[in-house]
Amino acid sequence: MPKYSHFHYVAIQDGQHKRFTDLARDTPLEVVRIRRKPFAMVYSVGDNPHLVWRYSRNSPCLIFDALSMSERCLDYLRSPVPHSFSMFSSDLLNWGVGLPRQFPSLHGDLRSRHIVVFGTIIARRYPTDYDPAQIELWESTNILPGNEVGELQQIYNRRNQISFLQSLVVVLNREAEYESTNFADRHIQKAHRALQSKWERPPRNRADLLSRVDCILSGIVEEKTPSFADYGTFLRLVR
Repeated sequence: MPKYSHFHYVAIQDGQHKRFTDLARDTPLEVVRIRRKPFAMVYSVGDNPHLVWRYSRNSPCLIFDALSMSERCLDYLRSPVPHSFSMFSSDLLNWGVGLPRQFPSLHGDLRSRHIVVFGTIIARRYPTDYDPAQIELWESTNILPGNEVGELQQIYNRRNQISFLQSLVVVLNREAEYESTNFADRHIQKAHRALQSKWERPPRNRADLLSRVDCILSGIVEEKTPSFADYGTFLRLVR
């Protein structure tokens, strides 16, 4: 049974994130295989290069990747993935968690009466081997960006595609084993899951997967007009 019987998620659905939702729902996911075994689930963008944003120095990303393309989500964190165009909702489907966010955010803290903060995480980050630790505060929240919502909608719409769902279960179990090579990020993710995980392990089969998709989608509250408190406001309040 889920740990929180009345648990809900707050999905950002302002104009930008509603577009993220639509693109993640309508851009097909396809399985990448290595030695005939499912390795990753990625978005198929071959016929639409306009879905890809290419930075001058960094790896390309999808234009509906909220944690890269939405300024309000730049201080949120998700687990590492094997491919630049990988699916977004692995943590959500494996553990039932929203996103952890750094507090205070330099880009503005999203405000909504539906947001639940399950706890505060203290992380120590070492910029280099010779620098002292920098203390960071993170909040374990129930926030979902638009792209994760759209991804779940696509999975629901493809609920009769047995091969797709079976491959997705294999990929999710594989990605559950990934850990960040960064000590601070690894600590944040583990603490985040400890604070609010609904499930103790990844889905066992496609029936379990579809049950999780139904559970999450039925527990979403949409926030269409989120407000933001900027970092300057936070500094004025604490002085």
